[in-house]
Order: sequence, then C-alpha cells, then structure tokens
Amino acid sequence: MALNFRKVRIGFMNLILDFLEGQDKAVKMSKDIIAFMRKDMGLDVVEFDEPVGKREQAAAAWKKFNGADVDAIVLFSGTFNTGELAAEIVRNTRCPLASWGIGELNLATKNFSGSVVGVMPVG
Repeated sequence: MALNFRKVRIGFMNLILDFLEGQDKAVKMSKDIIAFMRKDMGLDVVEFDEPVGKREQAAAAWKKFNGADVDAIVLFSGTFNTGELAAEIVRNTRCPLASWGIGELNLATKNFSGSVVGVMPVG
C-alpha cells in the first residue's frame, strides 16, 4: 500500500524598507532562492508576490499563507526592515518561521542594503 504525501509547503516573503537601495537585487535574489527551493529542494513554495515594506502587505501575506496551509514561513530580509513586519506575521500564524538574510560582505559588488542587519529585528 503506497502512501502519497504532499510536498512540504513553504511560505516565502521578501521584507524590505521602501526607500533603501538594493531592492532590485533583493527581488532577484529572492526569485533565485525560490527557484532553488522548488527545483533543488522539491518544496512547494507559496510566494507573496511583492516585497513587503508595510504592515498592510504583511497582513495580506499572512492571510495568503494561512489560506494556503503552509508548513513553515521564510522571512527573507531582502534589505534592512523593521521588526513590525515580522511581528505581524508571528502574531497571526501558527507555524515555524525561518529568518534569512544576504551575507552582503560576500557579494562581489559589496552593495550594502542591511539585509543581515535586518535579520536581527526579525529575530
């Protein structure tokens, strides 16, 4: 008797501050990460389609993730961001969360957008 389990479903959102440089790089990197998670890790990724820089967007994201019954959520810190965005998600979901930032000093361009620093208020 074979059992058919569904793939692990991960919610993914890109946290930013609207006025910081580096948003284009953060969007590209988040797309690359999502492609890796889908192709190489075999995960079902529920992506919030736009960078999240406002509480209203964070609320829309958790509603989407709750409706999709995700198993966990990745809070990708595309640029520096405020803790209120993550707090909105934490207060309204009941699944594990992972915070992920870009190790900017390892990037060839050394474009500092504060991604790793943004992981701290998320934590």
